[in-house]
Amino acid sequence: MLALGSLAGVPARASVTAPAAQDGPGWVPEVQALLDARAAAVLARDREAFMATVDPDASDTFRRAQDTLFTGMSSVPFEAYRLEVRADEVEDLSAAVPDDRGEDEMHLPLVEERFRLAGIDAVDAVHDLWYTFVRRGDRWYLNEDNDVSDLGLLTQRHLWSFGEVAVTDGSNVAVLSAPADADRARALLEITEEGMVRLRESLDWAAPPKVAVMVPGSTSQLEEILQTNFDLTNFVAFASADVDRGEEAGGWAWTAPRIYAQEANLTRHSRDFQVETLHHELVHALGFDRSGPFIPNWVHEGHADYLALDQPRASAVAGSDGRLPLDYEFVTGGRAKILLAYRESTSAVSYLADTKGDDGPTRVFEALGDRRLEPGTWEYHLDQALTEVYGKGFEAFQSDWNGGR
Repeated sequence: MLALGSLAGVPARASVTAPAAQDGPGWVPEVQALLDARAAAVLARDREAFMATVDPDASDTFRRAQDTLFTGMSSVPFEAYRLEVRADEVEDLSAAVPDDRGEDEMHLPLVEERFRLAGIDAVDAVHDLWYTFVRRGDRWYLNEDNDVSDLGLLTQRHLWSFGEVAVTDGSNVAVLSAPADADRARALLEITEEGMVRLRESLDWAAPPKVAVMVPGSTSQLEEILQTNFDLTNFVAFASADVDRGEEAGGWAWTAPRIYAQEANLTRHSRDFQVETLHHELVHALGFDRSGPFIPNWVHEGHADYLALDQPRASAVAGSDGRLPLDYEFVTGGRAKILLAYRESTSAVSYLADTKGDDGPTRVFEALGDRRLEPGTWEYHLDQALTEVYGKGFEAFQSDWNGGR
């Protein structure tokens, strides 16, 4: 998952899509049949059928979590939902399960979750799930989804993993929140709609039917959803998406984008700041479809800030070492250093606009984003894109930026 944040990141995860494995071990089609029943229960909002896929001998904690998950999912407007075993992608990890659960057979494959939110998503959202399946007699069940978290393999959590969701709908945006946060959701909808109006005044990128803005109930919920390993308290919002490397996606394509509001921080600021922040995140959300794996964070964040801040002129950055920040500098080192990384990026992108026109930053972004399944490092491709638009490679551009601020 690529998660791009606004300050008050960037872990990457790819989801590989292939035809569901129907050959191979005999348990695969049997477990797939269980997943098909589970997906059908989600779409039918059938709690009894959904819970029938859960092991009756699973822990009380897990069964309660599954019941809560169904409550949440039954409130979400799914247009489509499916689950597929990916035993052909990752080997069975059941050997990592430490305890005996009295099962006749156990398997822990990768499971791919795919869905679209009705009226919102133009493409699938795609996520990894790590389900432990057990057979008891002639029945298969889902027993756990957290057995390989110590290996860094985390089952995706969603806003609806924590309970019922309310959808506040607008012209270009839909805000999903807990029902208790509906008033704030309406305010956030107005703010994001205003951000979209501002964005379209300076950028003609196509948008999905609607952009989904998620409002987690706490920082800990957001942490579980984004699966982050950095301090979220430094940020006010995030845009995120996954990568689909399947044949249907042409080998490399972004999945449905999401914006997450870090409400504990965002609501502390003025309305103008909040509009600016959501404008910034909308640049990311719409930009995923035009970006690729070779775009460094300073281009992502500088471009988004340049547009959200109304295309400022380049200026000197106090405390800068004259080098543009590497990706890790946007999420580590403390608030002051992270803020410096953002300011340096905005200054460099503004310099590009000052020298090559207001559309210079977007042209570099798009030139880099067009490069997806190509050989070469991100440094090589950045050099090529800057040479195409600016006329010089990265080191020369960085040197010119230092002298031109």
